[in-house]
Amino acid sequence: MKGRGSRGGEGGRAPERASIRRRGGGGSSARDACDPSDTEERFFLHAHPERVGDLPEERRQYGFDNLDFNFFVNGASFDGMCAALVPLPDYGIREISTGQFTNAGATWETEFALAE
Repeated sequence: MKGRGSRGGEGGRAPERASIRRRGGGGSSARDACDPSDTEERFFLHAHPERVGDLPEERRQYGFDNLDFNFFVNGASFDGMCAALVPLPDYGIREISTGQFTNAGATWETEFALAE
């Protein structure tokens, strides 16, 4: 599924071609034409559940589960493409928000609405 509402911030650029796929208990994110500088900063990954009550109690006030990750732990690069694999929760997910951030805030972000 392709992202919608992509935007860069603080001079950052949103991924030109990014996608998320769900397979079993995990999700993968891939981007064509990336270089090592694209993966240096931490990624945020927010899983917005179909029902807020499915979230762990400490996450309900935020309305999403925080699955942030570092590319060097969850990702790989090959043939100029970057991909990351992140375990997803068992509950139904209606939307995923993802992007990268620094101490100054988000450098880019996008949202993916998941089909029912």
